Amino acid sequence: MRPFYAVASVGLAVALAASGCAMPSAAGDGGEGGGSGGGSVGGRVVLADSAPMDEFNPVSGYGSTGVSPLYEGLLRPAAEDDETLPDLVPALAAAEPEVSDDGLTWTVRLREGVRFHDGSALDSGDVAATYRAVVDPVSGSPIASDYTSIARIGTPDPLTVEFGLDAPDPGMPARLLLGIAPSELLAPGPAAESTLNTAPVGTGPYRLQRLSPGEAVLVGDHDHRDGAPDVDTLVLRSVPDENARAQMVLTGEVDGTVLPPALAAGLAGRDGVELVSVGSADWRAVALPTAHPFTGDPAVRRALSLAVDREALVEHVLAGHGGPPPRRSPTPTRSTSRSAWPASKPTAEPGRRAGPTRGAN
Repeated sequence: MRPFYAVASVGLAVALAASGCAMPSAAGDGGEGGGSGGGSVGGRVVLADSAPMDEFNPVSGYGSTGVSPLYEGLLRPAAEDDETLPDLVPALAAAEPEVSDDGLTWTVRLREGVRFHDGSALDSGDVAATYRAVVDPVSGSPIASDYTSIARIGTPDPLTVEFGLDAPDPGMPARLLLGIAPSELLAPGPAAESTLNTAPVGTGPYRLQRLSPGEAVLVGDHDHRDGAPDVDTLVLRSVPDENARAQMVLTGEVDGTVLPPALAAGLAGRDGVELVSVGSADWRAVALPTAHPFTGDPAVRRALSLAVDREALVEHVLAGHGGPPPRRSPTPTRSTSRSAWPASKPTAEPGRRAGPTRGAN
């Protein structure tokens, strides 16, 4: 597990996820200038991130971790605070998935009355179309390999989706975080050419108002079933250079960003800057082919695991920012609880550390 660091202007502590989109739980009213610098809830927040602002297509992987402000998945991560690993709880799903005894069939019931930003109603066909688009070779989706365990998708009725697996998949709950788009906008073809890249249509608490080179302006959806988000306007700016992002926070040009630990540490104690360290669910592992007679041998796998000095890796490779993962598998078997599936979505607001806010990154 490794912490990531967010820096923000005083009065606004915003933690962004690596995907570059976030919904802070509170913000200042910055008018039409740059960063807000603090104030009351309901204003305008400007965030800088390395991600481009022309790839808002869930088929291409945008929002696949369940924390997009534009899209929602069947499940979403939710934590009590930023020190604990979150549960995966229903989002577009009406309840937790029902799993067959053999683990090969996952049945998800959808919420009734959910509508996309274009006014169309969500149904099981939209869910099936999104997942099928991801695994369609024609789409060229970069995340297709994450969904190969799904052998079939059934829609027995408008509010029910059935996922059939070719083998039990302990990571299946994470597959249900994928953002869902309207089936009408998922025409066969390369994902890179989809209109969703620059004209996203989802069910999230924000909708795209304006897109210009390097900047996206999102506005709260007052028709969302949970009500409008706390922050009215969210401005996302693409700034690939991490040093430039740090400087933009120092000058007040943006309200917050995510920086690598070493660079973020250099801003600690600077006037007008708040540094927020949040433990993420980012973990690295070596996958060994179990079908091979050597690497599939439990004794060999155990020996290789014991031979790895995890503490040394954290100290020398990660510069001390991280920790050895738990010995148990970080993916669930049947449960979607935090004890089985770590998926981090931190956020914070002025004066205190906070748990996740609906739709936030």
